[in-house]
Parts: sequence; C-alpha cells; structure tokens
Amino acid sequence: MLGRALRQQLTRNMRPQMTQARGIKLHEYQAGQLLDSYKVAIPIGNVAFSVDEAHSVAQKFTNGCVIKSQILGGGRGMGHIKETGF
Repeated sequence: MLGRALRQQLTRNMRPQMTQARGIKLHEYQAGQLLDSYKVAIPIGNVAFSVDEAHSVAQKFTNGCVIKSQILGGGRGMGHIKETGF
C-alpha cells in the first residue's frame, strides 16, 4: 500500500495543468499610459498611427529612435501583414 503522502503527491501530479488565461489585451503604448497614470517610470515614447505621424515623431529625437509596430495578434510572432504575408 502506498503511504498517504505519496498517494497525494501522485494524485496532484496527475492533474491536468491549466494554462493561465489573460483577459486584458493592451498595446504597449496603452500599458505605458496606464503605468504613467500611477506614476510608474517608463521610457519616453510617442504613438503614431500613420507614416507621416511616425516621421514627425522621429524628427523630435535628435539622437535617433526606434520605431515599433504593434498589433494584438495573439502572441509573439503571430501578427502578419495581409498584403505580403510577412
């Protein structure tokens, strides 16, 4: 006969593992705005919704900048450009 502690451990290890569900879907800039509203220090950044806006924002950073595109695509590497499949 198995001891009680061993039986409990085996039973616990046989339970299916649940994946954490995340109900909030935020773009990085939205999360930054939320953190900023609670006075959490975040890197300087701007949001652009068009090429012209991106160019205008980039000109403000005299030492260079990085441009990131953001989509809610279901996870890292899951977003694709419809026209090119990229």
